[in-house]
Amino acid sequence: MNRPPFSALLWGSLLVDALICAFLIWAPWRRREAVGIRVIHLFDVLAVVTAILVVNFIKLGLVMTGALSGFGLMHMAYLDAVILAPLVAAAVLVLSSRRTESTLKLRVTRPALCACLLALAGAPLGAYASYVEPERLVVERAEIPVPTGCGGARPIRIGVLADFQTDRIGAHERRAIDELLAADPDIILMPGDLFHGPRDAFDAQLPALREQMARLSAPGGVYFVPGDVERWWPDYAGRAFEGTRVRVLVNEIAQTTLGDRTVTIAGTELRYFSDEARRTIRELERLPERGDYRILLTHRPDVALDLDAGSRINLVVAGHTHGGQVCIPFFGPPITFSNVPRDVGAGGLHELGGNLIYVSRGVGHERGEAPRIRFLCPPEISVLTLPSGRGALAHSDRDSGR
Repeated sequence: MNRPPFSALLWGSLLVDALICAFLIWAPWRRREAVGIRVIHLFDVLAVVTAILVVNFIKLGLVMTGALSGFGLMHMAYLDAVILAPLVAAAVLVLSSRRTESTLKLRVTRPALCACLLALAGAPLGAYASYVEPERLVVERAEIPVPTGCGGARPIRIGVLADFQTDRIGAHERRAIDELLAADPDIILMPGDLFHGPRDAFDAQLPALREQMARLSAPGGVYFVPGDVERWWPDYAGRAFEGTRVRVLVNEIAQTTLGDRTVTIAGTELRYFSDEARRTIRELERLPERGDYRILLTHRPDVALDLDAGSRINLVVAGHTHGGQVCIPFFGPPITFSNVPRDVGAGGLHELGGNLIYVSRGVGHERGEAPRIRFLCPPEISVLTLPSGRGALAHSDRDSGR
């Protein structure tokens, strides 16, 4: 099926919604409470909101027919909230403030006025969420409890570069690499989703992308596992990493030695529930005991739900959720596209089913038809520290919450 250009659908949707708003508010048959005065009540505002919600529900039909993705529907609703609603509210407020001798005047009740002022906030919030926070890269640091027997003479720093998920190499992407290398990591882990764009864009950006990937270096190695984007374009990672130090782990186990400490890293394919992926996870758990620290590197954090409580795997490192991209105060992310608890999907270090998992919010954000947005969920690179022997904790200490 040939899909119409998404931009045409997007702006056509916004136009239709704008016409609906204009009709409901300014149609000639709207009631008047005095001769020559048209009054906008809170009921009118709620009627407009309800109508737009109904129209967006009808647009689900486009998703069902394949003409639009779920992310595209989110994009349409987002534009309604940050462009259409503020414009309609501003128009109502401007027209109601005009002093005119014409027979037709517009008056807004106090509750409706409050609703309009609230709608106006969508514009600056949208500008911040689309153009400021997606570029506000932060460095998250966490010290990981280490079980007795896995310690050593010095700490190990692990850099996590998750969901690079770019469609072009710019200042944001270069800064992410700069910040990661500035942390002087001993190991670099990359939980998938490298480049998110069509093939022609990838071909155009390949030299710049490969240049950045070639900068990645760490004494204990650089490891990548495929994510959702690599499922769509399986050759992207191989071409981007050609001639670099990055090793792609697909249902494989690697082991590295740093001083007197050994770290064993298993990487799974995106389908962490496949027979090969499960075999790799079991192998990581059942390797002969040599006092090594064991990490399971995977794109989706859901793999942690399948681990036995108190697994020999010391840490799961994942990405995928982007922290939800939008976090609501005192609630967290409404959507994480993961079955892990919402607080885990929001990112950071957590204990899940008796096992430690670190979920990175990632460097990039969802692209394609999705809206460009992050709110109270800035992009990150992560630095995880495995303390020396003096900071090691027993498994029983970790499990008891001490």
